[in-house]
Amino acid sequence: MLYKQANRLIMEQDEELFAAVISQWRKDRMRNTLKGVKKSLDDNDRARKAAIVRKAVGIAKELMSSSSYGGNAPQVIVEALEAGGLSKAIIGALKEIRESAPNSAAMIFSVDWENGAVLCHSVVPKCLVARGLNADEWVQAVSMVIKGKCGGKASSAEASGPCVEKIQEALFVARKYASLKLS
Repeated sequence: MLYKQANRLIMEQDEELFAAVISQWRKDRMRNTLKGVKKSLDDNDRARKAAIVRKAVGIAKELMSSSSYGGNAPQVIVEALEAGGLSKAIIGALKEIRESAPNSAAMIFSVDWENGAVLCHSVVPKCLVARGLNADEWVQAVSMVIKGKCGGKASSAEASGPCVEKIQEALFVARKYASLKLS
């Protein structure tokens, strides 16, 4: 949120500068200063997001290598990661899970508490699609809980919704739906 506020302030300053009655060389100098501040702000935001992606991928690696699953990958993995609602982080974590457990279906959630949004991505391998677990239908079940939108295809889908307080219920529904489809 701080990034958005700072960005808005820079834009407002630039607009005020445009209307200011001062010499052109001073306007140019001030604009260059604003550009430098904006670049620094953007660089810091990119670095923050990259760190979140690395952390999410690291957690996924740890999850797949830890004793959480007793060394054997389960058919279905449903987890919530602290990724600040970054889709790129969820996708990175899913990629890591797919590489470690290619025959496992996975659904990863992330809550963006600042903006009030739940993101969810899922992947289902062909062997489990053939057994009845469809990624698009899976996220539809979850999107009803988080009161959001969803879409995708049988092998991968995503959903997002505003009901951040329903994350635990969404995790439960996702696990229950997958177990019912695969039993």
